[in-house]
Amino acid sequence: MHTFDQAWLYETVRRQELETVLPDESHINRVALGAATDPHGQLLARAQASAYATTVRIDQKAVRQSMRLAVAVLWFVSLLAGASLGLTTLGDGRGAVNVVWTLGALLLPATVMLLAWLVLMFGAASSGGLLGRCWALLVGWLLGKTGRAKTWQAWLASTAQAGSQRWWLAFISHTMWLWLMLGVLLSLLLAFSLRHYTFVWETTWLSESVFESAAQAVGYFPGLLGFSTPESQIIRDSGNAALTDPVSRKAWASWLVGAVLVFGFIPRLVLSALSFYMARTRERGWRISLVDAYAISLLAKLALLQRGQRTDGAAGAPDQVARLIGLPQDQAQAKAAWLALETEVPQSIRQAFNQASIEIPAADDRHARQEASARLQMLRPRHLLIMVDTRQTPDRGALRLLVRYGSQAHQTGVLMLHTDSGRARTAQWQGRLEEIGVADIFVDQQIAIQWLLGEPHD
Repeated sequence: MHTFDQAWLYETVRRQELETVLPDESHINRVALGAATDPHGQLLARAQASAYATTVRIDQKAVRQSMRLAVAVLWFVSLLAGASLGLTTLGDGRGAVNVVWTLGALLLPATVMLLAWLVLMFGAASSGGLLGRCWALLVGWLLGKTGRAKTWQAWLASTAQAGSQRWWLAFISHTMWLWLMLGVLLSLLLAFSLRHYTFVWETTWLSESVFESAAQAVGYFPGLLGFSTPESQIIRDSGNAALTDPVSRKAWASWLVGAVLVFGFIPRLVLSALSFYMARTRERGWRISLVDAYAISLLAKLALLQRGQRTDGAAGAPDQVARLIGLPQDQAQAKAAWLALETEVPQSIRQAFNQASIEIPAADDRHARQEASARLQMLRPRHLLIMVDTRQTPDRGALRLLVRYGSQAHQTGVLMLHTDSGRARTAQWQGRLEEIGVADIFVDQQIAIQWLLGEPHD
């Protein structure tokens, strides 16, 4: 999960827990302690474990879908608005197209809004853009007053704290203008392909040289991309009457399309990419606060729990590990679950499990261990079977994982694999497992499977 997504999850859980207290907070706190050693990581891991136990993850996914749906709707509307603007501005082709009025109608609103955004964006009260705010209002309307609205409010709060909110709203605004300009371009290309247009410019006071200079200035940058600019004679002649020859018509059409592309489409494309980059950059460098009342309270609870579960004994007992204490029977939910601890599961065992047992993904790295803890905390199985490789040493790290996983199940059994190997440390594993309180230790695979599935065995 992306770091900011974890922070968003944390903010959602924080808001939820300020209103209601979780009934099984101790198990979530143990997951947090086992997942990370630093306060920041522990708070994020605790929020993730809490999210698995509630509907926060589902709500977060629904909010993300609503955000995408809202932006897709606005992009589609922008595309249609741009296409309508382009076709309406050109007209039906019966009269000459005034290039000055047409260019102004197509570019002036977007340019004014762009300049306003540049002026206001870096102000203290910047909102990121009017269209971005429209998107935020639409998302809020889609979510209504449901519990998912709180997840949406948590996103707004998290992005505001990270300094990325106005950049995300700017990204929405610029992409909406981008789709609008794309609609304009597509409509121009379609209209110029299917209709006969002539072009003219008109003035009462200004001289021909003014329009000639302006047309050439506007066409300079599009010309670098291959778009043509009408020659000086064509520009002067177009001021008196619309020219009907193909060369003049194609030159003006190319000039108009190039101007919309360079001065309308490309700036929004660049600013969309910049806004996206800035939003991601702000989120990557942001960390949740550790000094607010909620975080301080949680860290105090975690520190107290850690002292109570400290596994490092006094001098002379460096390998002491806390004993396994399972869940009360009335708190168990799922029937059976199993996982492999840093070992491959033999195919014969995998085939023997039926649908009544749930496989927990292999816990072979820190992230996988965190996911396994969160999954077990949500499932709370009555029977949990953990498979270990007896060719490995039963070190404190492995035993701590066994205790952590077993604390989230009613009964925990351990199946020792590869006991027939010459490198097997079966007796050592047997002794250490008994030390931490594992009552059900198996060597026979069939008996272990029968125990897990609740079947009688000899």
